[in-house]
Amino acid sequence: MSNDPQKMLDRLRGNAAKPKTQQNVLQIKTTEELAQQSQETGRWNESLLDVTKNLVREGRSDAEIHAVTDQLTTSHYTVQDTRNQVQPMIDGARSKPLGKFHPNVANTFLVLTETERWASVFAYDEFNDRNMVIAKPPWQTGDPKYFKPRPLIDTDYTHTLIWLQRNWANVGEKAVIRAVDAVCRENIITPVRHYLESLPESDFDIGSLFETYFGVVPSHEMEREYVQAASALFLKQACARAVYPGCKADIVIVIEGKQGVGKSRSLRALFGADWFKDSLPPMGSKDASAYVVGAWCIELAEMAFKIKAETEQQKAFLSRQDEKYRPAYGRNSVTYPRRCIFVATTNRDDWAVDDTGNRRYLPIKVGKIDVDGLKRDRDLIWAAAVAELKRTNHWWLDDSLVQYAHLQTEARREADIWSELVQKHIRSDETSITEAFELCFPRDDDAPPLDPKTISKQDQRRMGTALIAAGFEREGVFTSGARRNQTRFTRAHEVDYDCGF
Repeated sequence: MSNDPQKMLDRLRGNAAKPKTQQNVLQIKTTEELAQQSQETGRWNESLLDVTKNLVREGRSDAEIHAVTDQLTTSHYTVQDTRNQVQPMIDGARSKPLGKFHPNVANTFLVLTETERWASVFAYDEFNDRNMVIAKPPWQTGDPKYFKPRPLIDTDYTHTLIWLQRNWANVGEKAVIRAVDAVCRENIITPVRHYLESLPESDFDIGSLFETYFGVVPSHEMEREYVQAASALFLKQACARAVYPGCKADIVIVIEGKQGVGKSRSLRALFGADWFKDSLPPMGSKDASAYVVGAWCIELAEMAFKIKAETEQQKAFLSRQDEKYRPAYGRNSVTYPRRCIFVATTNRDDWAVDDTGNRRYLPIKVGKIDVDGLKRDRDLIWAAAVAELKRTNHWWLDDSLVQYAHLQTEARREADIWSELVQKHIRSDETSITEAFELCFPRDDDAPPLDPKTISKQDQRRMGTALIAAGFEREGVFTSGARRNQTRFTRAHEVDYDCGF
């Protein structure tokens, strides 16, 4: 705000032209006839007092206030006479509440929202779920254009309290804290969404991301179609979480590549260091719920979810759309709509261990990654992705590619020798768990028949998984014969897809 006395006086006169209401207690009482009133000795003191009070509320120095009020000197007074009148007004305004302006929460809120020097200082960052100081506060020195937005800390409340007590009224600490928190919620910012919406138009082909920057070389047309679909899904799903917080976005891209090719560095470059995280605590823990706050992309380094004993908990965690957690020093739990996606990285090619939840994972085998290119073209990539999301409002695989994606994941299933035994010994198109044990583990001629009761539940589950890995599917139960009431496994119809693996 300008320190020029004439500009300040013009602004005050402009404010005076607005009708005064009881709700807007910050407005001065003078009218557009301020100049004429100053000629009338009876109204002159009233006009001068109102101008002085408003300048005190704005935190102006004595010299700045005198520079303005000097210009209101009437023909009956000298400038020094005016100063002699104004100085007690300044001192009185600084020492007690100004008129009806009592130092309660409501009026403190008005000071922090309607006073020009305070109106843009505080905000609430809903992406990081925290209060922010986004402009230079009145108590701080330095050039405002060099101020860098930062999280609000306890000393900011203290400095605000000191400034208000010195320049306005003897307001209490609790009133200031409540008012500042309320002001933050009046000014909500969302950094990632603001970033996406600020980008210029781009003609980048979002389906080419993995081939252009991640060194992916499809071996046939079906694989190229899959890679391009996964690339578009990856980018649009990330944009969807930023634009539509809490939307369903549980597909995990699995980036497979040799150590040192830049898997983690590429994600950091693409999503930005401030919005990328790679140290997720155990899924399902309170720490994990708090960790997702403020993240746009979370890397599951070296397939952090590959332990089979935890797959159910992990599936539930990855598919969650919001988090319920208690912030540090918070009194109540809050619900935070997720704004992040998960991306897995691994050096292995046998990471799939679950036989029921692999549909959420889309593997992409990468080569040499162009991290510098991602940094250079990051804005173009995201501009095209958010534009395509808004055009189609679609961020999942089409049905035509779901089966191929499933086969890609199945090709990464952790090897089990029992699957090899199934493929070697079972020739028919249907079987049961018991029969599979009999065929895969033949007994000596003089040994008694296999007693199904001796097969543990764990071994039954393992054999079922081995049958499915070998190409069988569960299909009801047998209704007759020696296998009656046993679970029926039939050989699945083979799809002529080359998984390129």
